[in-house]
Amino acid sequence: MLQQDKVIVTDRFHLGEYSYGIIKRGYPKWFAENIMRDTELLIAKELDLERVYLIILFSNPFTIYKRKNEDLSTGYLENKNVLYEVNNKYLLAYSDSKLLKKFGFQTDSITYNNNPSLLLTNVLKCINC
Repeated sequence: MLQQDKVIVTDRFHLGEYSYGIIKRGYPKWFAENIMRDTELLIAKELDLERVYLIILFSNPFTIYKRKNEDLSTGYLENKNVLYEVNNKYLLAYSDSKLLKKFGFQTDSITYNNNPSLLLTNVLKCINC
């Protein structure tokens, strides 16, 4: 796909390892930081950074916690404190990312709630700018 000049949008897994890894998996902070750094170094080495976009879609902690409480089958984030901790680590990882083109969208904001087409339009604007 890269050879055909296609844009690839992928999950923000390396940021997740920083946030969830430290809190839920017991990774030492240095280990999670290394995952993030090494992943981004590999991306920078293998790809033209002008074509790399880090796009984060997120909900605010209140919305996530409300959804979790409505679906008691998910116990991954047990309480609000863990949820806030994970969210704060995501924001820190996002701000510390070395990737040049970073865009974050709060999907449950007044602008985007129940409006996925507007969200997609704005994501595509970021990719095409």
